[in-house]
Amino acid sequence: MASRPRALVCQWVQPNRLVHIKEELDKPGVEVVQAPFQNEAELLEVARDAEGLFENPVHITREVMEQLPNLRVLCAAGIGVDRFDVEAATDLGIVVVNLPRVFHREVAAHAMALLLGLIRKVTVLDAGIKAWAKAPAGPSWPRTPEGVPHHHVYGETLGLVAFAWFDYLTDQGYYWISRFRSKTSYHVLHVSSSTSGGRARTWSSCSKSGRC
Repeated sequence: MASRPRALVCQWVQPNRLVHIKEELDKPGVEVVQAPFQNEAELLEVARDAEGLFENPVHITREVMEQLPNLRVLCAAGIGVDRFDVEAATDLGIVVVNLPRVFHREVAAHAMALLLGLIRKVTVLDAGIKAWAKAPAGPSWPRTPEGVPHHHVYGETLGLVAFAWFDYLTDQGYYWISRFRSKTSYHVLHVSSSTSGGRARTWSSCSKSGRC
């Protein structure tokens, strides 16, 4: 019986995620192996017979790939593939895979958290309170004009500079984003991921109003 192809993951991968990875890769007959390594030498030692390699602490350069003769696939942990020398992988016949939608919900939720933090002046107020606590200048910490939060956003118009996935997420009703916009109008300036001369190209500008 032929041995199963092996995919190596590092110690970064939490047990709950590793279970799902193993379940999915077991379907096409791939064995997932987890091993600890921190540098190139340690990686080469544990990855000698691996056909697949997940993103890990080591940058996968041409030199690393040339020393792993069985390597066939490199898999990123998200959208970016900056830890891999993609040109070298192409030259060596190694497939590079990324996961463009793996964190889209988390990114959208984080964007909304930052937006609400900006509206409520959370960072400004936090810094002001901490500064006053270290060196009190009076019976209460001084408020400044830039530290006065907006008390609500309902009925307001929000300005967003976003990639095209933002509309998709809100239209699909992910989490509480669609509920949030039910009382809020917003404007979205879509920016493409392609660049020309270092500047992002604009796709379109559109406005939305609550319809949830």
